[in-house]
Amino acid sequence: MKSQSRLIGLDALRGLAAVVVMLGHYTNRIHEIYPELPDTFFRLDTHLAASRLLFMLSGFVVFLSWERGKNPVDFIKARFSRLFPAFWASVLFTFAVIKLFDLPGREIGFRNMLVNLTMVPKFFEHPAVDGAYWTLQIQLFFFASLFLIALIGGKKKFDWILLSWLSFSFIYVLVAPRVGFAESDYAVKLEELLNLPYMWIFACGILLARWQQTQKWQYLAQIGFALGIGHFWVGKMDALACGALCVVLWLACNGRLTFLHHKWLLSLASISYCLYLVHQNFGYVIIRGVVAKGGDIHLGIGLAIAASVAVSILLTYGIEQPAAKWLQSKKRVPAAVAVTIEAPTTLPAAVHYHGGRRHLELG
Repeated sequence: MKSQSRLIGLDALRGLAAVVVMLGHYTNRIHEIYPELPDTFFRLDTHLAASRLLFMLSGFVVFLSWERGKNPVDFIKARFSRLFPAFWASVLFTFAVIKLFDLPGREIGFRNMLVNLTMVPKFFEHPAVDGAYWTLQIQLFFFASLFLIALIGGKKKFDWILLSWLSFSFIYVLVAPRVGFAESDYAVKLEELLNLPYMWIFACGILLARWQQTQKWQYLAQIGFALGIGHFWVGKMDALACGALCVVLWLACNGRLTFLHHKWLLSLASISYCLYLVHQNFGYVIIRGVVAKGGDIHLGIGLAIAASVAVSILLTYGIEQPAAKWLQSKKRVPAAVAVTIEAPTTLPAAVHYHGGRRHLELG
């Protein structure tokens, strides 16, 4: 019963994050991209918190799935079957929508679209079909890292590997800007491959899972270390906010957030991956279209939400779930733990140093 309550709590957080991200894009980010649009009666600027919470959820849940698995190849196949079919469909859908209805400043060519199908266009220095896709590369490299660690037999030493990973991130963020390495092309690729700007967030989720398993205080101390590293990457206030998110995640894991256990929120959680993939540029097209016809921007937002949810339902139950089941049956891949976390937000497509600290650049 406790395990069931824990999963419901985690799903509720996913559903809540989906709502926050979508409203943030439609009430705040859209005005940053298209300032000529009429203002909304409120602006929700909390997508960064949502993305970090989802990175933590990914660290917590995917780590537990990875730890229990016996075959690293099965782990990566399960991740592939959950992520790529819906992603490919969403890339093609979004590309077609922008080509048909136009979205100034967000158009890309056919060749760039093909590169997007790798899920890592930024690594190949190509623009994304949708700015929100920046988080997918981070997730993919995190999963690839877990796969490689398991492949070399590193599971038994994972605590030390994680601590070393965090320590390297800490040394890097302190030293790299001061020796002039941080802005080099090599530094950018190293940061992307090792997830150096974001690993501390994943680590918070992983270490919280370890704490739940063992109740050993050393893991809480390491969470403090990870948050301290975050201070140097993103600043004190953002690191403290992540500390608060750790508490929220702990409360969800222990069934303390039952007020979030609403059917509509859990339903949104079930389509949250596809909703993340399609809502941003697709929604912008709808909102701009309504305003161009003389309609109220709030009507446009309502229609964008309804249309995005409808398309997400079709993608989830028409492509994502059937494709995952088919691939798993063909490859005999064990079903992955049901949390497909893609930190949805329009936040940084790139991260750059500024005054010895990371400056976030919106995508």
